Amino acid sequence: MRGYGCTVAADSLHNVVHLSIYVQINARLQMQAMTMCGNINYLTPGEIRQVGDASTRPTVGRDRTWEYLRQRAGCADI
Repeated sequence: MRGYGCTVAADSLHNVVHLSIYVQINARLQMQAMTMCGNINYLTPGEIRQVGDASTRPTVGRDRTWEYLRQRAGCADI
């Protein structure tokens, strides 16, 4: 799917929804950062693994965020 946008996959619907929303936000923030200065320090492979591990852990507020997004989309029965 190269050149056609973004593909998101995760182990649950909750994670797919969160990733789908935040990939757009993060892309916008990265574009803004790149216009401010040309030198961006990207995460190392080890840091990426740590973030990935942390993103699958339950967090306080994740259920509340899911409820908000569900109601906003009009999907009260998911």
